[in-house]
Amino acid sequence: MSWFTVEELRAIFGLDRPRYLDINLAEEEIPGFWDDESNDDESDQDSQYMSALLNGNTGCLFYLRYNGDVGFSSRNPAYSGSEDTVQEYYLCNGQRDEFPMAWAISVSEILAVLEYFVVHHQPAPWIHWHNDSGDGECIGASSSNCGTTD
Repeated sequence: MSWFTVEELRAIFGLDRPRYLDINLAEEEIPGFWDDESNDDESDQDSQYMSALLNGNTGCLFYLRYNGDVGFSSRNPAYSGSEDTVQEYYLCNGQRDEFPMAWAISVSEILAVLEYFVVHHQPAPWIHWHNDSGDGECIGASSSNCGTTD
């Protein structure tokens, strides 16, 4: 899956959605993105990318600033379980991945984040993002772990 409108995202997140879902949004696929004069050179454009993996009522988010970026992943500051507990996810190509439950947030919050990305072309500021690249950049609600990897 590539780009969606807010209405299409809401339909995908409806009650009949599959248990496992892999949603990927690339900024250059946003309708009207290339209409903006600041985005007129497609050959030099490194667009942002947002991905969500869902399993049931929770999922993880991943945000890349540009092609090749290690990027950021979501964190749930309210998670109080074991650091060793993981949840499985299936990518659209059938690959099975596992990520810590501490990364998982509610499906309703994931939908809100994806809608925000579609409308504002940037990651949601209320999410606790972990900088997986360790380059020190901070975004979102968390200023911790900006320069570390774990």
